Formats: sequence, C-alpha cells, structure tokens
Amino acid sequence: MMTYYLQMESPDDLVSVHRVGLALRIIDPTDGRVNQRLSREVGEPWQ
Repeated sequence: MMTYYLQMESPDDLVSVHRVGLALRIIDPTDGRVNQRLSREVGEPWQ
C-alpha cells in the first residue's frame, strides 16, 4: 500500500487524473480515526 498526501491551495489545483489502482475520495464529514490510522501506518516503521 502506498499513501500520498496532497496539498492544495484552492479547488482549482485539483486535476482529473485516471490511473489504474488509484482511488481518491473526500471524507465528509471528516473522521479523525482516518487521520489516526494513516499516521499510525506511516509512522510505525520509524518507531
């Protein structure tokens, strides 16, 4: 699994790209458990 973090300054920065195996979605309303899980998965190898 690969995790990518995107930083966008405005909605105009969003570009439509179609790649096999890539799925992006907006989580609304936000769920703190998602951020917690991603931080744990990314940080775990460094502990």
